[in-house]
Amino acid sequence: MSGYNPASTTANALPQATVTFYDRNFVQNLKLWTLFLRMSERRPLPMNSGNKLELFMYAPFAANIAQISEGVVGSGFTPTVLTTTSTMGAYGDYVSLSDYALQTAIDDALGNLREEIAYRAALSLNTVHRNVVDTGASIDSSVSALSLAYNVTMTKTTFVAMVQSMQGRGIKPFDQAANRFAMLVHPFVVGDALNDTAVGGITDIAKYGAVRGTSDRDALYDLPGEEAPILDIAGIRAYQCQMVTQTPNYTGHAGVTAYRTYVFGQNATFGIALGAKEGAKIGEGEWRNISTELVKNPATSAADPVGVIGGWTSYNLKYAASLGPDTTIRFRYSDAPSNIS
Repeated sequence: MSGYNPASTTANALPQATVTFYDRNFVQNLKLWTLFLRMSERRPLPMNSGNKLELFMYAPFAANIAQISEGVVGSGFTPTVLTTTSTMGAYGDYVSLSDYALQTAIDDALGNLREEIAYRAALSLNTVHRNVVDTGASIDSSVSALSLAYNVTMTKTTFVAMVQSMQGRGIKPFDQAANRFAMLVHPFVVGDALNDTAVGGITDIAKYGAVRGTSDRDALYDLPGEEAPILDIAGIRAYQCQMVTQTPNYTGHAGVTAYRTYVFGQNATFGIALGAKEGAKIGEGEWRNISTELVKNPATSAADPVGVIGGWTSYNLKYAASLGPDTTIRFRYSDAPSNIS
């Protein structure tokens, strides 16, 4: 008995059955957390006031234990004023699309690219700020004195030492209201610290929580992110940040990468914007709140008489990062390898 005949026509015979459908819902790309501007004290340079901002600080007076002579006025002394000057920089970029590209793209190309260029702006400004922070050890050697050996990962011991190194010099916490220093730490280093099972280590954090009225050991493991702290211990509120400085072949050891952990006190760094309006455009330096321009279907002009430029998105920001005028730098950083990759 013969079987049924197969279908006379398969999909390969129908051109309309083998077309490609393009999903307009684009997959989200990966973006680093841009947090260095949040670690700064923001200062505006007023409009039409030059292109430099100078910070001033009185050097603290030393003790005077010499007794004065009766009836003798004596001589006063001259105070010392420390200064540091920052020059504004202009940072800008753009993406332009042809009218044809805008008319044929299956997505909101300009709207989507506006998000991407905002991220470019945030990453650029935060990199500028991080690079200035990384000069701190050239002024004050105690800034980097707690970096670890190529085979030693980060533990609570180093976190405590960085805070106490600053408090021993009278440096106040970054967040005065919460009485907390602020930390930027790579997720790999967070993992190393959480994996430290030593008595009194990070996983023994409950004893510190009890002091603050909470003993919830699981609070340490809340979903991490740029909006919420992921560690709160030893007087530090820590935030994960992937864009910390990384040093390959650390201390000459091939294949070993060190990740820099930063702890900031009050007046540690300064972020300077040109005027209040510019400061509002930059916001906290996070790409979701950086102001960008979007122009669609612009009028023809001498530069584009035919009108082939369909639109563009751009940013133009004036910014400078600065350390304070003090030679006692008010932050610490520690380089350390990681067991995570």
